[in-house]
Amino acid sequence: MGLSLNEFYDLIKKGMVFLKTDFSWAQLEGAALGYEVFINASFKNANLKNADFLLGGLINTDLSYADMEGARLIGAKLSGSNLYRANLNGAKYSSSTIWPDNFDPIAAGAVLDNEPPNSDPESILGFMNRGGYPKTHKDW
Repeated sequence: MGLSLNEFYDLIKKGMVFLKTDFSWAQLEGAALGYEVFINASFKNANLKNADFLLGGLINTDLSYADMEGARLIGAKLSGSNLYRANLNGAKYSSSTIWPDNFDPIAAGAVLDNEPPNSDPESILGFMNRGGYPKTHKDW
């Protein structure tokens, strides 16, 4: 039995790091997943339209065939992730977003957006004091 969206958000509020978790076919359109870390997870075929991964980690994660149209990937780390046939049309990323080696976000339809997400440093960096996260997203 899968988690409901509300149960999923309850876990995120507790500062969960998701290791080897299967979200294949999950319906997470518009989900607020910023600052969260997913390692060796699977979002294969998931609906992630307009999902917010601000400063989040999708490390070594399977995003193949995921619908990420309009997703917010500002400062996200996607190193080692599989983006085969992922729909990134209109997804926004910044110069600090880290993509898998040899991945071209522009060719995939993503749009560069270097506007700061919020001028309040606590809202941008507040996740760093939860659960022993690294001091910056570059330290992952």
